[in-house]
Amino acid sequence: MKRAVVVVAVLFVTAWLATSCGAGPRPSISQVLPASITNGSDQLVLIIGDGFRDGLQAQIGPAQPSRTTFVNEQTIALVVPKALTPGIYDIGVVDPGGASAVARRVLQIHPTP
Repeated sequence: MKRAVVVVAVLFVTAWLATSCGAGPRPSISQVLPASITNGSDQLVLIIGDGFRDGLQAQIGPAQPSRTTFVNEQTIALVVPKALTPGIYDIGVVDPGGASAVARRVLQIHPTP
């Protein structure tokens, strides 16, 4: 009987920790605003989606943003570094729990005129 109580207690605590201490919906990306920018100066880009959490890390193709700011569960702000070469880039995010999302070919960077 004591063993059954301990097993139930462990399962309860595990379930509580999973729901209360950071486990949440997986991140998803639905839109990048603006979807087209020029290089040559740092540019602010908003990533719209769902399941974002504070501490999330972002990737722009092979590069890290100059800054990533958690706005809310549906929005993060990235500063795209000015040195990123022109091209079409994927945007990826990884939350502190390791859940990730990638939006393919969603940001186009044009050369500075």
